[in-house]
Amino acid sequence: MWALVDTNGDNSVTEVISAPKSMTIDGIKHPKEIFSLWSESELNAVRLFTIVRADTGDTRFNDWDGDATYAYDAENNRVTETINLVDKDLANFKVEAKATAKQDAFDKMKQFGWMVQRVTMDSSQTIPSSVISYCASIRSDCTAICTAIDAASNMTEIKALYTDTVDSEGNVTEVARVNRWSDDSAVRDLKR
Repeated sequence: MWALVDTNGDNSVTEVISAPKSMTIDGIKHPKEIFSLWSESELNAVRLFTIVRADTGDTRFNDWDGDATYAYDAENNRVTETINLVDKDLANFKVEAKATAKQDAFDKMKQFGWMVQRVTMDSSQTIPSSVISYCASIRSDCTAICTAIDAASNMTEIKALYTDTVDSEGNVTEVARVNRWSDDSAVRDLKR
């Protein structure tokens, strides 16, 4: 992204350019190719400056509060973007997070639905105990995840539920609570 800056006046950003386009600057028409063919200093000479993008945060937990603002840094010949981030509404986040956990649990268990149909059609068939145990564990996992979400009193605590614990070498030592589901290795071959 680039910004057109009024360097002859108050150094305000007069336009933000998100994609190359032809432009008329100071009465001179420039083709859109200037953005790919011209050097940084050539663009700066016609008052076009690269925008240093702001950290947009983790959109799972944050929303933008208002529009981005842009400020020209004459010393470094660049424009800096600033975004005001606010935490998402805790109550709404909890509702959505619990619905996601319940959907994840359902998706993990529905892969064994064919067994229920088989038992319905042929009463001599049974559902393996490993599948019954796995599904019970998934329901228990879902309950634990929803309980942890309900117990969070602020977005910092919510974010912790989504963060893996890692050791000094960056290896995961504990999977984030919302991603911690029972192992399916005993039933993997029975999924459809």
